[in-house]
Amino acid sequence: MKNQIVVFIVLLIGFKGFSQDRKKSFLIPYKIGFLYNNGSNENFIFDDPDYTYSTQTYKAQLFYQLGSWKKVDFELVVQPQIHFLRHQLLNEWFVTPDQENFQDKIAEFTKHKSMRLYGIEFGFSSVKKIIQKLYFQGSLSLGFSVINTRTERLAKDLPS
Repeated sequence: MKNQIVVFIVLLIGFKGFSQDRKKSFLIPYKIGFLYNNGSNENFIFDDPDYTYSTQTYKAQLFYQLGSWKKVDFELVVQPQIHFLRHQLLNEWFVTPDQENFQDKIAEFTKHKSMRLYGIEFGFSSVKKIIQKLYFQGSLSLGFSVINTRTERLAKDLPS
């Protein structure tokens, strides 16, 4: 997996270098980024005793200039991403006895799961330069994703 990520980054850098020799096109991003994140629920803010999870997130970031207005620059940010998740329900009574086949659901949802979430996110960002190398940025984004494994929170027949 790490080799695939390195190849992906090298291809992005090569694409960017090659694109500098051509005319500017809206389809070619003016900035490319990569984000890695590692997190879990076991922290001082969100430690939930009902379940445990951890995640590793990889995002490619493509920035497109949309224009500027009154010294504020606007960008479109496209972020394809993949999340590697580990999840386990610890509180078996999250699934209540009044549900259909609740014992089967308890057995299914209390098993340790390794999952993948694939997504793409589109963001609208505005950037205002405050002083040299200091910027104020705000963004709104919306995305689509699909996950390959059902959990107690994603099951359609369980209360949320």
